[in-house]
Amino acid sequence: MPAARAALAIALALPALARADVAPPPVHVEAVPAPPIQTPITTVDAPKLTALLKAHASGAVIVNVFASWCKPCVREFPYLARIARSYPDVYVIGIDLDDEEAPLTKFLGGLKVRPTFEIVRKGTGDPRPMLVRAGILKKGKPLNLPTTILIEAGGRVARRIEGELDPEALGRDLGELRAASTPTAAPTVSPIK
Repeated sequence: MPAARAALAIALALPALARADVAPPPVHVEAVPAPPIQTPITTVDAPKLTALLKAHASGAVIVNVFASWCKPCVREFPYLARIARSYPDVYVIGIDLDDEEAPLTKFLGGLKVRPTFEIVRKGTGDPRPMLVRAGILKKGKPLNLPTTILIEAGGRVARRIEGELDPEALGRDLGELRAASTPTAAPTVSPIK
């Protein structure tokens, strides 16, 4: 009896197997545009950047200087987005050094984790004078990408990190920054991955 059932199953399956080389009917998939970038992008000069930083001087600030063509910048960007979401008491701002807005818009549109922090673009020309006037860069110091500056409440630069961020080290630095900026903040922060 079991042999008869097996033979029957094979007989029923043969017509389906014979049609296996026939392509399935096409499936119509409509292209859906990506949602618009929610992060406003503005162009700043030294006075605007200085005013922006002063407006947030009552708490901890993380400034990230980046460009969309910089591979380490691209890798660390989602981590900065998670920090901004997880720690609303820390103001995160990204300063884009791309010469045109189109590469930045394309870069932001391709991110899986959308940044919720403010992103500004440099004006035309060399960004170093603007960053020096805003107190982010010391005069004569080279600007390497990415550069991340941790600023305590009151505007004192607590730490400058050149190169790609190490999540664990930044977690420790962020804990110290928050503790120095708000007396009730937790002294340590576990890294967000």
